[in-house]
Amino acid sequence: MFKKNLRLPIDDFKKRKSKNVSSDFFSIKFSPNGFQYNRFGVIVSAKAEPKSSRRHLLKRKILEVAKKVLNLKTDFLVIALPKVKKIEVKNINQEINLLFSKITKW
Repeated sequence: MFKKNLRLPIDDFKKRKSKNVSSDFFSIKFSPNGFQYNRFGVIVSAKAEPKSSRRHLLKRKILEVAKKVLNLKTDFLVIALPKVKKIEVKNINQEINLLFSKITKW
């Protein structure tokens, strides 16, 4: 679980302009936040994964990878797309790391 100041208020994020990086399974929206640290939000809808236990597992795995991201003073919103049902749990780390590596190149 993240500290409260590291959690992204998703409603505030939707009002801002952001850049987007995506793959077949995930989409990451990001924008500068003006703080000295990153903030993260994760959305896994019931359409993406109907079982709540798997939704929470996906959220935990995504946040586990997010903890290791360099401090870019940025807000990140990770959205699981409906194809995420087909990905194995062990491949989630690789997929998310690939997307974050694309972001750090910007």
